[in-house]
Amino acid sequence: MSWRAVFLINGPLIVLTLYATIRGVAIAASFYAGLASRVPGLDPNSATIRREIAPLNRPAPNVSPDVAQAAKEASTGAFHPAMYVAAGPLFAGAAVNAVGIQNPRRALALAVEAPPARS
Repeated sequence: MSWRAVFLINGPLIVLTLYATIRGVAIAASFYAGLASRVPGLDPNSATIRREIAPLNRPAPNVSPDVAQAAKEASTGAFHPAMYVAAGPLFAGAAVNAVGIQNPRRALALAVEAPPARS
């Protein structure tokens, strides 16, 4: 297997891994910040809190109803930045495609229609 083949296979996998990591960090950071702002006195850095209340999931059954409601609202609030992070590469790809992709048949038709230059 050539190095080119290795790069062609592993390059997209590396980008996908980095992208998923960035999106996960955005979700977690937004979720725990939102949870801390909704529940005064709650330490979002506590290992117990992070174990019992995870982003985009139902809290553990032993969590109080007020904290569970705050977690639901924080999950909804964390979902929005995650979708912005997810939409960014899609819009970037659309912009690259709009600028970079050319229709070869149209370019050929324009070349055929152009009158020959006279010397």
